[in-house]
Amino acid sequence: MLLQLSQSARNRALVAYSEVYQEHWELEPVSYRKVNKARHEANSRLRLYVRRYSKAMQGYTSAPLLVSDRPAKSQAQI
Repeated sequence: MLLQLSQSARNRALVAYSEVYQEHWELEPVSYRKVNKARHEANSRLRLYVRRYSKAMQGYTSAPLLVSDRPAKSQAQI
C-alpha cells in the first residue's frame, strides 16, 4: 500500500501513522484494548490517506471551475 506513494509522501504518512497510533493508545483506558484501538485508527487513516493521495498523484483531480467573463448583475440592475 505504501509503495503507491512517493518517498517523501511515504515518510510523511509514517510520521502521521505513529502520531495517530500514540494518540489513540493514550486515549484508550482499557489496557488490553490499547493496541487494537490504536492500530485500527492508524490503519484506517493510513488507508484513506493513501487512497486520496495516490489518486491525486495520478492526476485524478478535477480542474477548477471557470469564472464567467461577464460581470454579475447587481441588485440595482434587476
